[in-house]
Amino acid sequence: MPSSLTPLVVSDRLRALLPPLSKEELAQLKKNIVSDVVVLDPILYWNDGQQNLIIDGMHRYEIAAETGISFKLTGMEFASIKHAEIWILAHQEGRRHT
Repeated sequence: MPSSLTPLVVSDRLRALLPPLSKEELAQLKKNIVSDVVVLDPILYWNDGQQNLIIDGMHRYEIAAETGISFKLTGMEFASIKHAEIWILAHQEGRRHT
């Protein structure tokens, strides 16, 4: 699990793989998180040897960081950034905003 000395990073490279949420979708996600007072799904991250890259939950993480709401973390293992990208793309299929 990342320590306070090694923060989570939202990578522009990984974010670019995902379709952006609409303003309405982002507002609804924030409303849900604030209402629940917790991020229900864990933030998935991968340590690439230098930093802890968020693999899934970039928007949830940003909302939690902004509001101070707690969240759980789950570490992932990938052989390379390419493998992480493949995982992200595969897990985006069938989600509501794709």
